[in-house]
Amino acid sequence: MKLLFAFATALLWIIFYIPVIAQSAKDFHAFGWNTYGQFSGEAFDVFRNEASIANTPHFTAGIIAEEKFILQETASFAFTAALSTSSGSFGISGRSFGFESFRQIQTAFIYGRRLTDWLDAGAAFNYLHSSVPGYGNAHAVTFGIGTIIHWNRQWHTGLQAFNPANVKFSGLGDDVIPSVYRFGVGYQPSDIFLLSAEISKTGEFPVEGTAAFHYHIVQSLSITVGAGTGENNLFLGFTIYLKQVRILAAASHHSRLGLTPATGFIFQNK
Repeated sequence: MKLLFAFATALLWIIFYIPVIAQSAKDFHAFGWNTYGQFSGEAFDVFRNEASIANTPHFTAGIIAEEKFILQETASFAFTAALSTSSGSFGISGRSFGFESFRQIQTAFIYGRRLTDWLDAGAAFNYLHSSVPGYGNAHAVTFGIGTIIHWNRQWHTGLQAFNPANVKFSGLGDDVIPSVYRFGVGYQPSDIFLLSAEISKTGEFPVEGTAAFHYHIVQSLSITVGAGTGENNLFLGFTIYLKQVRILAAASHHSRLGLTPATGFIFQNK
């Protein structure tokens, strides 16, 4: 029975996770939307667009955990850290998801800088590793690039591409890592309100769209609410601001598989 459950869990993982191993924006739905605003540069913005690291205030780091469909076997963990220097901003990120019978790890080294007053650019070099005990390992090295245009204080757009070279895994199998292309736009009429929309194309899967709004209810609390065209179509998140620490809590809903909770924190030194 335990073996059967492990197989079923791995199958769910392959169906719903492998197509998006390339990028993290489809996980942790409620976070990273500052990418399309005037205050981009928070820890998890890099999961949506590498260029957001260019606006890192000085140092930022974050850890987040998600339990897909409230199953321990589909837990996902991520961390990111970035440092701003006179030569640009440098960062690292990592992801781990799966369980003892099937695990995938993704790490990245990220660099970005502001090229002009209105243009940010960034790139990430990614290492991906999959392991299935008793069967073997697979690994790959690929990259992602992104740009963000600040048209004015209110309007911002971003373009991002992951694995445009269609790199394949080597080792166990030769599966192609899905390429991801993403375009997003943000409208920020004030410091406390941000409305964002995004379309993305992952491999051979249909184009998906997502929209979200982020609102500071009070100085120490903000809310993010959004919806998408896919089956992960609703999400809600809260951020509590405590000086240099931000506490995150969120949940998303899959129309067939149910709820996915997430929690984490961000440290930001301005």
